[in-house]
Amino acid sequence: MTTSSDEHFTQAFLSRSTDEAIKIIARRDLKSGDHIVLWSDILSVFKNADYIMRGEFLVPFLTDENFDQVFPLRIAYHSEDVLDVVIADNEQVHSTREATELTKGSVPSRESKHHDNRSFVKLPTTGIAPTPTPATSAVADINTDNQSIDIYSAAMPEDYQSILLTYTQQNSSSLQALVSGQASIQQSMTGLQAEIDKNKEFREQLVQMKKEMDEKQDLILHMQQQALERLTIIQSQVQALLTQTYELHEYPIPRLFIVLPKEPGFRNKLIPAISESYRLYFLCECGSHTMAENSNTPPEIHLAIHEGYDLDKPAEFFKNYGSYVLSLMYMVKYGITAVGHAVPPLASLRILDGLDTAGEQLKFLEKNIALHDFHNTECVALAKFDNMALEGADLRRLESYLQVKDQKQVLGNLYRIVTAEGHVKWVCLDHYRINYRESTIQQLREVVELNHGRFVEEIGRIEIKIGSNILVKQFYDAVIRAHGIQELDITLEWDATTDDVQALADAVSKANVIHLMVNGTYFKGATFYFFVNRGRRLDPILHLASKRRVRSLHLYGFDDFFSRVGKDALASAEQFRVFTMNLELPSEEKATQSYTEFLECCPPLTGLQLKLNRQYSIAKVIQDVFRKLHRLESLEIDYKKSFANVVIMKGNIHAITLIMEWLSDLKPDDLRSLLESRFTRLNLEYTPLEGDEDRIDDALRHIPVLSRLQIRFQDGRRLTIINTLGMTLQDLEKMASSDTLRGVESFLIDCGKHSLNANVSQGKIKDMVMTIKRLRDLTPDGLEYLQQSQITHLTIEYTPQEGDENLLTGILRHSPNLTHLQIGCKEERFLAITNLIISTRATIVQERISSYMKTIEVMEEKLTPFDIFGACDNDRTYMQSVLTFNEDSSSFDMRTWIRLRNDMHITDDNAVNDFIRQYGWSIVFFDEYRTKNDTFAAILDDIPTQRDTQLESLIFHTGKFTADGINCLDNIIMRSPNFRELGLYMYILYESDFEKAKSLVKRYGSMLFVLRIASVSLEKWLPRIVSSFPTRNFFPKLVTLDLQSKGRYNLRVPWIVAMVSAPPQVTSSPSPPQSRAQRRSQSTGSWTALRKIVLRNVKLQPEEWETVIGSIDFSELQYLVLSLSNISVEHFRLLVDRIPSNNTSKVPLKTLDIRALQRS
Repeated sequence: MTTSSDEHFTQAFLSRSTDEAIKIIARRDLKSGDHIVLWSDILSVFKNADYIMRGEFLVPFLTDENFDQVFPLRIAYHSEDVLDVVIADNEQVHSTREATELTKGSVPSRESKHHDNRSFVKLPTTGIAPTPTPATSAVADINTDNQSIDIYSAAMPEDYQSILLTYTQQNSSSLQALVSGQASIQQSMTGLQAEIDKNKEFREQLVQMKKEMDEKQDLILHMQQQALERLTIIQSQVQALLTQTYELHEYPIPRLFIVLPKEPGFRNKLIPAISESYRLYFLCECGSHTMAENSNTPPEIHLAIHEGYDLDKPAEFFKNYGSYVLSLMYMVKYGITAVGHAVPPLASLRILDGLDTAGEQLKFLEKNIALHDFHNTECVALAKFDNMALEGADLRRLESYLQVKDQKQVLGNLYRIVTAEGHVKWVCLDHYRINYRESTIQQLREVVELNHGRFVEEIGRIEIKIGSNILVKQFYDAVIRAHGIQELDITLEWDATTDDVQALADAVSKANVIHLMVNGTYFKGATFYFFVNRGRRLDPILHLASKRRVRSLHLYGFDDFFSRVGKDALASAEQFRVFTMNLELPSEEKATQSYTEFLECCPPLTGLQLKLNRQYSIAKVIQDVFRKLHRLESLEIDYKKSFANVVIMKGNIHAITLIMEWLSDLKPDDLRSLLESRFTRLNLEYTPLEGDEDRIDDALRHIPVLSRLQIRFQDGRRLTIINTLGMTLQDLEKMASSDTLRGVESFLIDCGKHSLNANVSQGKIKDMVMTIKRLRDLTPDGLEYLQQSQITHLTIEYTPQEGDENLLTGILRHSPNLTHLQIGCKEERFLAITNLIISTRATIVQERISSYMKTIEVMEEKLTPFDIFGACDNDRTYMQSVLTFNEDSSSFDMRTWIRLRNDMHITDDNAVNDFIRQYGWSIVFFDEYRTKNDTFAAILDDIPTQRDTQLESLIFHTGKFTADGINCLDNIIMRSPNFRELGLYMYILYESDFEKAKSLVKRYGSMLFVLRIASVSLEKWLPRIVSSFPTRNFFPKLVTLDLQSKGRYNLRVPWIVAMVSAPPQVTSSPSPPQSRAQRRSQSTGSWTALRKIVLRNVKLQPEEWETVIGSIDFSELQYLVLSLSNISVEHFRLLVDRIPSNNTSKVPLKTLDIRALQRS
């Protein structure tokens, strides 16, 4: 290195041998530009200088980036400090006065009194004191001198004697001063020696400290080297992620994000968190591509302007994306600058509470994913991160893990842009506006709106139809200036010329459009311009594929597109990825040749859609395309009314789905050609005709990879097809042992009124499910097939009518493989159908007919399952029974659920009443609301006593009850060993209603599971209910709370809060002393969480709603009804925030009813 001196900069030094600071000129290092002081300059002043101190700290020699000392040796320049020079032990300090010896008996000359007498005292620094000069010797010298003076004076004249006397007196005074000075010097020498001894001890301590400092410095250097190596690896991973480029079709959502533990929500502040929650934050991919004009510094990557997304299934998410998340978390923790991107450290991102736990998150990721040995440098150096980057499919799947509240919003409020290199980035609105000036965007909006188009600004997509070349020029200018459109769907509504098409191509290229869709409906065929341009009018469109701009091209509405392009339009398209053509490819030679040559020019294609006419063979087209395009991932072929979808994985055909109207659309060799394609799965769906039986049989027998067969046919064609399919399905059993059809998984036959679904495992039919709408729709031939087939499950959606009994009996008697039967049935036919099933079963056992029937379900029409908590029509009765038969026995078990809404009396001739009398013992759930006084209790009490009742749950109206009814109710409960739950509908109008309800609650409160309180004056009666039953402990089994008011205020909110709150947490800490009443009210302990809450037409103050919503226990809640209540939009938002995700509650919320939501 070269240096130069600078006289304006000096460094002050001080040592123990100097009284004043000595300044040495500092030099300037020409390479670094810093001022330094050379060690050689210091040694020129302080010969034996050992080292330099700055107060209590050592001033080290400067080193290079490898911590090697820079030569010549130098120290840093300290402008405002005086540095201490520590001298080596063997140096002697020079005083500032010269030593003068007074020779005994000498007489100084006259000139001598004009010279300064200087003495030089050498002070040893070795710790050995000099030999002291006693004061007596100095006095003796003085006396001797006086004697000599007396001798001289005797021989001198008088005037000389006076002069000599004067001189002698002066000399004596000087000698006395000298003696006094020597004593003072001696005292100073003694103090100096003491300081030297202290300095020696300090030096020894300093040497020890320097040794320890060197050891620590070596350790720091080692750790720093490890950190540098680790950061280098991290930087290489992050740089690889940042430099990874995506094409438009691979980049549907943003790719840069971080995951942090979620800030505790309202629920977690009330009770302990059930599980860890995480939130995903997207990052704005700003960089050099969004750099403002006249700026040399790229903007820093930052959080998107969005609150983030809660993660659904976090464990699965980290399993699939853990390595990727870890790299991005390191990127934002340490910060990085690479490839035109600047990422600040995490602290500058300001993620509030997430900052404190970011370190914990990194530790969690390092511990729980494959990079657990990340801190081991040697392991990291050998690690491979080939799977670190996300593929397009990974990005598309990422959205499934996010709890997205607004499906219409773009993730993270980010905008998609395309860089000059054609790479896709997602940036925030601010950087989007920097990249595309707001004024030009506004102009583009106006042009699109003028032409009644659609501009989706977030993803840069325009859909527009333009009627003239004048208007289209204005549109092209706006698009080019905006320079931010990635997707363009354009229709030119006139017969465009070659110049018009070329103008479109030029605008698309200049605007950097990536995905282009062109509607050619208005392009006519053989016009004058067609002949002038020799059939090359559409060449500019194909030229776009080879210009490295357009990655995806979709053509629709054209007539003979490939017949109207020339050979010059075909060029290598290395960047082209997706081509879709919603137009029929003609069979003429020119079009076929142009199409084939076009595909050969596009080897990187990953997606292809074609439309063919009937002259093409689907199988042959698939083989030809697959042979030309080795990177293809998906292929779709539209074949008149048929459709083929091919899924390709890792260069091999994985699955082919064929959907066709007629099986004859397949050419004679199509099935065998498909077999040669080496695919692993085939789905075949079509509508057969008469005579297609052999083709179906051939499909099943000669395609070993067949996975699923779907057949949809018209009513008049179904019988022979069903019979043929039945025989073919039976053949599957025989072919199972040969492994020929082990890939078949399922078959579906759908004819509208009937459907047949067969599940197959390794060539063996596992089960067959047949669904029919009505019994009478089943013809004799169909019944014969049903009886002879391997159908195991039969479903009849609607009620069997009178006259259908023989059909149902025949199915039960002659379907040996049938194990499950479901029948939809209205209440008036419920008893008849049940009796028919039971009697037929008894006949089967008596006649020893082979039967595997196990379960029969009779239920609501359309097979709607019974839901004890679900909403119901108060004018309809719902019933469901499940009969389970024992093997080779007429005995059976039966369970019935009834929600009775008939206004009947015990003496009425009613089908439901008759069913209860006969099969009432099977009722497990009974919900009554509208019967006359004591009717339901009398009906249930009148059930024959031959069998114990199975009643478990009972709900009834308290107002229609008398003392006799209570006695009946007690008898019912005593006869029901499984009884455990009772519900009350309390409709209170008068004092008698309240007293009756109060009495029943006191009597049965411990087993209440449903409590409905309704009144036109709920605000009047609820306080009295609260005073009688103040706490939730009075209803430990309550799972449904239903409050229905008439819209008046002043309800007891604290009681409602107590009812909807979670059970208390059991703790071991001692509780404070309680009164006897408190202990009695809490003696029942904890309670069951609510599953249904109804607050209908309830009016509360805003702060009261906040309290109620904040208290709701969602752990097992399935139904929450707040209809007709005065809940506001703000309260609804609070409610939505309170609702947990599926992974944080035992049972997810099924229904949320907030009809008539009040807007504010």
